[in-house]
Amino acid sequence: MGLQFYDLAHLAFYFGVSYEAALWRLKALQILSEEERENLAQKQAAASAFRRVLGERYPAPRQRFNLRESTFQHKLLSMALEAYRV
Repeated sequence: MGLQFYDLAHLAFYFGVSYEAALWRLKALQILSEEERENLAQKQAAASAFRRVLGERYPAPRQRFNLRESTFQHKLLSMALEAYRV
């Protein structure tokens, strides 16, 4: 099925980078083809909306103080993303 825009938005949020930077990094790592990168780039508006929801629900990675809590939140969010795909 491949990566979806919400996967990229989550990665970008988690690592504190822009959606576009995450796209280019995954392309450089050869995880995404140029066609996949272009398709995901077209969904930047939806990704931005999703990232705003993340920002409202979860503290930014640099603001996290409790490692155990942030690990749980990351796992929970990952499971939610996987459930959303199914």
